[in-house]
Amino acid sequence: MDTEPRFKDIPSLVENFIGRQIELFEVVNTVVNHRLVNIIGLPGIGKTALAKNAIHYMHDRKIFKHGIIYFSLKGYKNCGVFAKKVVTNLV
Repeated sequence: MDTEPRFKDIPSLVENFIGRQIELFEVVNTVVNHRLVNIIGLPGIGKTALAKNAIHYMHDRKIFKHGIIYFSLKGYKNCGVFAKKVVTNLV
């Protein structure tokens, strides 16, 4: 087994991320317990910022030894195209 994480590409940290500690805890807690999280909400509400900062929180604490996979759904028109991207990135 590799000691290095297999999935090392994490998104950039969002600066000035203030007042979202409860939401950050909820995302991290859900990921730790269920491994897959969808963050939904209105455009511009900060879903991407929340996801990126949650990833950095978990990455910095080495919560998952094999790494974290982050996929942005922005621009995908259907599940088939997204599924192809997932499969391509996992092999």
